[in-house]
Amino acid sequence: MNDSALMIAKQIQREEEHLAQANAAANSAGAISLDTRRLTLLPGNTLPEAAPAEVEPSQNADAMSGTQYLRKDQSIFLQGDKQCWLIQVKEISLLESEGNYTRVYFGKDRTLILRSLNSLEERLDPKMFFRASRKHIINVSAIEKIIPAATRTLLVTLRDGFKVEMSRRQTQLFRALMTL
Repeated sequence: MNDSALMIAKQIQREEEHLAQANAAANSAGAISLDTRRLTLLPGNTLPEAAPAEVEPSQNADAMSGTQYLRKDQSIFLQGDKQCWLIQVKEISLLESEGNYTRVYFGKDRTLILRSLNSLEERLDPKMFFRASRKHIINVSAIEKIIPAATRTLLVTLRDGFKVEMSRRQTQLFRALMTL
């Protein structure tokens, strides 16, 4: 084995030890390890036998692109300035764009996260969430009241008391999707 291959092998070993220590610390704190893959830079270094199985396409996946959406009962971690939350996706009532940030509304709380609304929309199930405008994504199950506005839009009131006005184009799409 030449010197560069030996250096790479040592680096892999250090990273695996570091990952094992991090996983042990996370498991002792009650968390689940998300990274169970091993590095495969050298011949003979393969995935462990307990590697996660292939995810079968389900009703929660987009058949064309293979995108896996977040399930409504799946827990997600949100970190704000002063507080962290572990909530289920179904608790989110509204997502509001603020530049490259998104304000997430859930229950009576809200927090700002460093993700664009577009990147979050890709992960959300379109059967559960609807893009109301360029600035808002709403949880359809959180809708309490819908009032037609004079400007051919809809004013949506969510169960948490938040109000969102749908754009005209999205109002037409919403009516087409939700009408019998």
